[in-house]
Amino acid sequence: MRILDNIYGVLFKPSSTFSELPNRQYLGGSFLIVLLVSIINAMTEAAALNIGGVSVPILTLISVGFYLLFWIFSSLFLSFAADFMGGAGKITDTMIGLAYALLPTIFLGPLCILTNSLGMDETGIYNIFKILIYLWTLSLIIISLKNAHRFHTTQAILSVLSIFFIILGLTFATIMLSVLGGAFYISIL
Repeated sequence: MRILDNIYGVLFKPSSTFSELPNRQYLGGSFLIVLLVSIINAMTEAAALNIGGVSVPILTLISVGFYLLFWIFSSLFLSFAADFMGGAGKITDTMIGLAYALLPTIFLGPLCILTNSLGMDETGIYNIFKILIYLWTLSLIIISLKNAHRFHTTQAILSVLSIFFIILGLTFATIMLSVLGGAFYISIL
């Protein structure tokens, strides 16, 4: 019953709930939440793309794998960035907070079904609500990081923003290395 109380608290009383979440006993429940979010979003994508048959389990497995990797690596990067900003939390606290912060994305499924049933002209409303849900999720990530690492909101925002800069830097470095590698390969020939 405690996991349902935490889910309710994250959705309706996030500040007080996230202050209680940094505790290793919630890691199993966090895994279940990530699993639930990934399966619901895979089913939503299958319904939105009118996919059926054997493709649905394959899409679900890909979605579960993507969400689990996203959860692990995002937690790792966020924990590293929070430690760099002076945070004092553990990676398990970050993993728990990030899993619970992903809860609003569950509403994307019913929203997609609702807008599909209303017709094609309602995609603008779907996109607006989708952006609002992603902003809600981002704010929950910031609140969870703030409570997991026990620092100021500004430091949590900077930690989240630094992840985007790390990803941009890694992307730029990968592109540059591939261009330089291609140029080196061509010069050898």
